[in-house]
Amino acid sequence: MLDSAPPPPPKHWRDTAWIAPLVAGLAIALQWTGQLQTLEWQAWDLMVRLRPAEAKDPRLTMVTIDEADLTRAGQWPISDAVLAQAVRVLHTAQPQSIGLALYRDLPLPPGSDTWKVVMVQTPNLIGIEQLIEPVVSPPPILAEQAQVGFADVVLDEDGKLRRGLLAMSAPDGKVRWSLGAMLAAQYLRSQGQTLQFAHSPLRVQVGEQDIPAMQPSTGSYVNVDAQGLQVLLNFRGTATIFETLSLTQVLAQEFDPEHVRDRIVIIGSVAPSFGAKFSTAYSSRDRMPGFIVHANIASQLLATALDGRPVWRVLPDGWEWFWILGWAAVGTGLTTLTFRQPTMRNGVLAVGGLLVAQGSLWALAYGGALLAIWLPMVTPSLTLFGAVVTSMMALLWQNLRRSYRQLAQYSQDLERQVSERTAQLAQAKEAAETASQAKSHFLANMSHELRSPLNAVLGFAQVLTRSPHLSTTDQENIQIIRHSGEHLLGLINSILDLSKIEAGKMALEPEALNLQQLVNEIMATYQLPAQQKGLELRLDYGTDLPDSLEMDGLKLRQVLINLISNAVKFTQMGYVSLRIRQQGQWLEFAVQDTGVGIVPEDRDRLFQAFEQAKVGRRAGPGTGLGLAISQKFVSLMGGELKVESCVGQGSLFTVVLPLVVSNAPPPVSLTTQTILRFEPSPQGRRILVVDDQPSNRRLLCQMLAHWGFELREASDGHDALAQWQAWQPELIWMDMRMPGMDGYEATQRIKAQAPNLPIIAVTASALEEEKAAVLALGCDDFVRKPFEEQTILQQVAQHLQLHCIYANESFVAPASASEINAGDITVMSSDWRSQLADAALDGSKAELLALIAQIPAEHESLAAHLRQLTQNFAFEQIYQLVASDAP
Repeated sequence: MLDSAPPPPPKHWRDTAWIAPLVAGLAIALQWTGQLQTLEWQAWDLMVRLRPAEAKDPRLTMVTIDEADLTRAGQWPISDAVLAQAVRVLHTAQPQSIGLALYRDLPLPPGSDTWKVVMVQTPNLIGIEQLIEPVVSPPPILAEQAQVGFADVVLDEDGKLRRGLLAMSAPDGKVRWSLGAMLAAQYLRSQGQTLQFAHSPLRVQVGEQDIPAMQPSTGSYVNVDAQGLQVLLNFRGTATIFETLSLTQVLAQEFDPEHVRDRIVIIGSVAPSFGAKFSTAYSSRDRMPGFIVHANIASQLLATALDGRPVWRVLPDGWEWFWILGWAAVGTGLTTLTFRQPTMRNGVLAVGGLLVAQGSLWALAYGGALLAIWLPMVTPSLTLFGAVVTSMMALLWQNLRRSYRQLAQYSQDLERQVSERTAQLAQAKEAAETASQAKSHFLANMSHELRSPLNAVLGFAQVLTRSPHLSTTDQENIQIIRHSGEHLLGLINSILDLSKIEAGKMALEPEALNLQQLVNEIMATYQLPAQQKGLELRLDYGTDLPDSLEMDGLKLRQVLINLISNAVKFTQMGYVSLRIRQQGQWLEFAVQDTGVGIVPEDRDRLFQAFEQAKVGRRAGPGTGLGLAISQKFVSLMGGELKVESCVGQGSLFTVVLPLVVSNAPPPVSLTTQTILRFEPSPQGRRILVVDDQPSNRRLLCQMLAHWGFELREASDGHDALAQWQAWQPELIWMDMRMPGMDGYEATQRIKAQAPNLPIIAVTASALEEEKAAVLALGCDDFVRKPFEEQTILQQVAQHLQLHCIYANESFVAPASASEINAGDITVMSSDWRSQLADAALDGSKAELLALIAQIPAEHESLAAHLRQLTQNFAFEQIYQLVASDAP
């Protein structure tokens, strides 16, 4: 410890005099290279928002076109007839000028001839064009009459609009004015003033006032693209700052003529779905329509000439550097005065002085904003803070030098603390790396740990379903287990899909797709649920659609199922329709319902994960993942998912996807191919099942034993090698993740000696890269858990080259509907008929086929008829056939 504190050192201003120029120079260098440009813009935005609200400019009136106006007009863009009528009504009210902030370079009938007459007879009508790519031509009549202003704007790198483009040179060499400048020029002429383009220096003369053009380094801009004549925009406020009339009010002449007479009137769109909108200093969410931007430009020019409203000014470079250096000097001086000795009290004084100085800086910047002077805030704040910190460090170093001998006794403690801190940092680094690796393996582990036990739940439920010895109650309980397991599997798949999308691991798998067959199967699935609610399920399939498409069918199926199931869920009366059309090189799917609709405040979060609309939370349980995943799938496929809704009337979800025609013939869906038996019987065909989980081995063995295969089990890779060598199986089901020797190593060793032996990989992972790795290893096929019995049988039949008798192949001449009646089904027990009715209500094709397989051979005509109804998804007819037999 120190025996006594040393006396305070004298104030050595020379020791800190170098700090202010150094810190200011570094900050100015950062400013020159543009490193602080975005922060300065945001600080400037804050000052703009904090200014007091300004009164409405009585010289301008806006005519807005919103969604309600578009509905009444019947089309967008609005027709020439509607526009001509609106301009005539406005012209009758004697405005000073009319700005048409709508692109009208093509006739939009009806009323095109009338519109031409109105343009000729309205000398104060100003149209728009676009000079910067993509170029949009103006109406030819207005162009010939020199009644056109350009609508181009310039955005900063952060996407916000802070600069106004007043004039620029057109390809013909002439100077063109913006729409706002044209309108302001007309108004000023009526007041005996002019708006002129001036050179040397480049500026705009507004009456007797000058507005200087922006230079590449104006204010806090660094090498800005100063094309044309640009000025800093002095917005009056948000989009609501001007007097506003709707198009409907104008057409109905339901407005006060005084709101139009002798004013500038600008017509533009505020509809969310149409018209350009821009972020300004006021809000990045409340985007300002383009024609309101031009209204601000016109108002700024008029207020400058007629009201003396100041324009934005900036400090010259020399004064700006002096401003930055001055604050660096303030920070250095404060620290030198207060932090002469590194004590808590002096530190508090230094920090307090920094806060006071920082507050003073921002107060001066705000005062400058009130006077329309842009004072840099971020750069001087940085120099102020940097000077304080640097001065404190310099003074501390001097004090340490003076106290070095007294602090020597603490060196060992300091070294120990440094070692401990280093060890902590090393542990933190190791923990961070471990966490990163854990995150990388999260998807694989989550998939395996959740899907593997579900395989046993759903698999044994399938096996139990075909048992003829279960009571109706047992069958119902098994169905509850299956439905709950499938619901859980769907939730897990949804979460994993979302995680894979966010991790960038979701990829497209395009294939030849029979679209009509896919759509028919989906609609058949929801036919019975819709009829149970009294809904009409409509399908409008375009006649000009190709037979075969190149598309990721699994993702398209999931998107359509999500949309149609939501529509059925939230519709209580009316209909649910699916309309499919070809629109040029795009394919459009429109799912429309007459349900409860979606309130506007819910639409913004409709496609967010784990978010549900209010009506969705009232309708019942849900995960809030379906629409989020659907939107991401559609985006992944290069398309767009849009929604339109009206509360109480219904919703319309539209999916637009690229149309790619496949050269391959339309594939035949295997979902209708249900194996009834093998010919000849596979009795004696040897299959080895390898899995470390006894439940999984038992499930596969029970599924295959039912069909007559000879089976053996192995619990790991070593056991699999021994069984293969001793028994020589003809096919191996190989689990890939096992303790000891896993499936990868076992497959490599077996394939090295028996390359033609079929080995089918079984895994609970949902990652596509694992499938690719397994196939590259030498496995002949790949099956994911949980699996269906028919999937297992299809794989075995394919790799053992077995001839299958499918349900649709065994059907030759089924009895007609008139030959099968309710009495025929009484040959089966009441429990069996009850299970059949439940399966029809659930729309479970697999359960129906399993029950039909229990019908004795002497009643094959009944079995064939029921199979035909099942293959055609005629679940309601099956249910009615059983229900009519009920006493």
